Amino acid sequence: MRPKGRWHGLRALLHDGIEHGSVAVQTVHQTVASRPFDILETIPAIAAPTRVVRHVHDATVITVYASIRASNHALRWILDVSTAGSASSEQAQAEQ
Repeated sequence: MRPKGRWHGLRALLHDGIEHGSVAVQTVHQTVASRPFDILETIPAIAAPTRVVRHVHDATVITVYASIRASNHALRWILDVSTAGSASSEQAQAEQ
């Protein structure tokens, strides 16, 4: 395999690892965090404020993990564009 092919494979592997890893970690994070919220929401005196905190927590978690995935997609796009330009210049040099 050519070095460029290895680079593309490594890039795809890292992108997929970050994408799927962040989804898995987010799922575990939300599952673990829901346990104390579920318990606290059964206590009438603190149920209402607990729901507010839970909504803020959940919105924050969703935003953070979505930002990780958005950054991952942006980095992949940047690498795709930069390597596409490199590939076309190498092809032009090979044709000369």
